[in-house]
Amino acid sequence: MIKRYPVHEESFETCRSERLLYADRTQIIRSLVSNYSYVLLLRPSGFGKTFLMSTLESYFRGRKDLFEGLAISEPETEWKEHPVLCFSFSHFTGGTAEDLEREIQCQLGRLEQEYGLPCESHSSRVRLGRLVYGLSRRYGMRAAVLVDGYDEPALAVLPDLNRFEGVQLEMEGFLQCLSSMDDYLQFVLVSGRTKPQQLSMFSLIDKLEDISMMPEFGTLLGITEDEFCAICGDGIRGLAGKYGMSESEAVIALREMCGGYRFSDNGAEVYCTRKLLSALESLSLQEPEKAQADDPLMGLVRRRCADLMRFDGIMADESELSVLYADGRSMLPLLTAGGYLTIKDYDPRSMRYTLSFPNTEAERCCRKAAAAQ
Repeated sequence: MIKRYPVHEESFETCRSERLLYADRTQIIRSLVSNYSYVLLLRPSGFGKTFLMSTLESYFRGRKDLFEGLAISEPETEWKEHPVLCFSFSHFTGGTAEDLEREIQCQLGRLEQEYGLPCESHSSRVRLGRLVYGLSRRYGMRAAVLVDGYDEPALAVLPDLNRFEGVQLEMEGFLQCLSSMDDYLQFVLVSGRTKPQQLSMFSLIDKLEDISMMPEFGTLLGITEDEFCAICGDGIRGLAGKYGMSESEAVIALREMCGGYRFSDNGAEVYCTRKLLSALESLSLQEPEKAQADDPLMGLVRRRCADLMRFDGIMADESELSVLYADGRSMLPLLTAGGYLTIKDYDPRSMRYTLSFPNTEAERCCRKAAAAQ
């Protein structure tokens, strides 16, 4: 039976229980949770950050049944159930620090209800600390905290500098208590697309180990060409038949559409998962115009810079790639966070990266944006 492509599926449990296509990342996940306690992971949208959070939630809940037959199933012998606190801001649509505080309080209330704890009228920071402490004492196990899209509330209000800083400070205050709760935390993962402007003011971020550009985690998100050729043969054949090309030509077309991403100096190239699976499911090599128009980062880039083509081949150091400044002093974090630029080379002497368009689709989007100026 041909397995369905999980284009919009963000639940690991659903993916496994409905036997959807899954590129096994559990060996890398096991290495991650075994060697790190506080983690920051940055990737553009569409690479599977939310799905990774769901996978980790199932892992820390001790759901051994969902991992049967995967790489982690043999080496993992202890499937202990930890309390897990999941927060998601990837779809946050508010515009002020007060909006974010209300959203955080709502998510905290949901977790208190889920675990049968009384809802308390305190600041979000205090409630989070009490949740972590109370659940770790109740379970006799340290808690896992997973925060998805932590920077999306701030990105959503750009280029408004005042609101950007206010929202960023609100998120900082919420997460700050985690930096002093080592005795009650098993694992913390914060995911997003960019780093905050001033790391010194974000104490938890200072404590997080940024694995975003580590070669060993370069394929944690996304999918390699070898993988999708091995498990998506029906989709490749369908595309080839529709467009009157060979299977190898169909793979090249997909590579030019959504491949070519690299996140470390010598890491493997990966494809954008969402775009790849969408193309295979719809048997279309045309990205929907709506998906491009809905990208707020490209809208901001258009307002800030007229000549986007000049960034192809530009050199930059690591901090220039991910640290976002609200005043727009650099376009590189916006372009890398949006998936319009990626790493192509690295010079160990100067410790600088060469960036370029990952594929012809990203280049086309930048040309179109430049022409619209």
